[in-house]
Amino acid sequence: MSPGNDAPFPFFLPSYTAAAWYHKRLSPDLQQLPLKEVLNQSEAFASGDYLLALSRGDTVSPTDLDRLANQLAKFTGLDAAYLKQQNLREPDVRFFDDLLKDKNRSIGRLDARFTGIRLKPGTNDAKEFDPSGEAVFGSFASAFNDYVRRDLKFESDLPYETIAEVKPWTFSENKFLDVANNLKLAMSRHPYLKVWICCGYYDLATPYFAAESVIHGLNLDPAIRENVQFTFYEAGHMLYIEKGSREKFKSDFEQFLSKALSGAPVNNAER
Repeated sequence: MSPGNDAPFPFFLPSYTAAAWYHKRLSPDLQQLPLKEVLNQSEAFASGDYLLALSRGDTVSPTDLDRLANQLAKFTGLDAAYLKQQNLREPDVRFFDDLLKDKNRSIGRLDARFTGIRLKPGTNDAKEFDPSGEAVFGSFASAFNDYVRRDLKFESDLPYETIAEVKPWTFSENKFLDVANNLKLAMSRHPYLKVWICCGYYDLATPYFAAESVIHGLNLDPAIRENVQFTFYEAGHMLYIEKGSREKFKSDFEQFLSKALSGAPVNNAER
């Protein structure tokens, strides 16, 4: 999230809501509802009143600002007065620490269900660790190193990088990487190409609502629009770390593969 770029805030909001629901920080009327019903309400606010308010900047009236701050607080579990001070903009890097600030805990970026002890409780200037990464990376690295040596008989002194270093970032300032048009081009040129997008509701690294928005924004031709399939999981970025989601993923993959291989021929004349 960069200054002057308000696009991410509505996309992140439903994922903030999922995290707040999981940690029981929402109001009782929302907390008692199933997650999907709560997310439906959050999505409607994010793509409606909230999106419009961000575009209006300081022309939002004091009355509307109060109302919007209360709505935003309702869907984030944060304080309305604080959100007004933030001009209705809560960056992800602050939300990780703000949601459970009163408990001196941070939540995971890769998976908001995980919590970690704050290094500097009550502050927002400390570089905190991602508790969801700390919870799994050690196991991943150990399992991989054991597999390549024991099963594949591959040996090397090179370290196994769980997170690749990509600095220095080569993109211009305030410019985000956009490959959506490349996908549209590939799908338009190859109408048998099927795309399966798996999203975790608790993923605060790649929010599910943003993925949906990108695909809808492609305005694909109706003949290939059904070639994109979304599947959602009550999981984080790495949905496979949980047995239930992993088993569902396997079943969903088999169904996707079967459907992709049995599709009817495309009549190019009708496209």
